[in-house]
Amino acid sequence: MPTILIVGATRGLGQQLALQYSQRLDTIVYGTSRGHTIEDADNTIRWIQGIDLAEEQTGQILTKSLHGTKIDITGISAGYFRRESFDKPSWEDEITMYRTSAFGPVFIIQHLFKARLLPPGSKVMLMTSESGSITLRHESEGDGTMPARQLSIWAVGS
Repeated sequence: MPTILIVGATRGLGQQLALQYSQRLDTIVYGTSRGHTIEDADNTIRWIQGIDLAEEQTGQILTKSLHGTKIDITGISAGYFRRESFDKPSWEDEITMYRTSAFGPVFIIQHLFKARLLPPGSKVMLMTSESGSITLRHESEGDGTMPARQLSIWAVGS
C-alpha cells in the first residue's frame, strides 16, 4: 500500500492532489497544513498541522510527526508569492518568498531523507502554481498573475 505525503495540502494543487490520492482505496495519504485548523478537511487524509515551509524547524517537526512512516511519494506544493514592483520591492516579502519556495523544500527533503523515511525508489515532487514560482516575474512569462504550473520529480536512490 503506497504512502503519500503532500506538504501544503489545504489549498490549490496540493489539496487536489491529496484528494485524488485519498480516493484510492490502496493508498495512505498524509497532508500538511500550516495552521492548526483545517476547513472542510477530508477525513481520509491523515493531517499533520503546524508545517510552515518558511520556518527552520519544520523538517524536524514533520519527521517526528510521521513516527517512522516510510513515504513512497512526497509532494511539496506550498508556495508564497507577493506581487510587487521593481520600483519599490519589499525586503520582507522577498525573504518570505525564498524561504517558502526555495529554502524550505530543501530542508524538508533533507530531514525526511536523514530520518530514513524516503526509501530507495521513493519519489519527490516539487510542484507549484505561479504562487511558488520565483521565475515567473515578467510579462513574457505571465505578468505575475497567470496560473502557470510547474512540476519537478526526483527518484530517491539507495
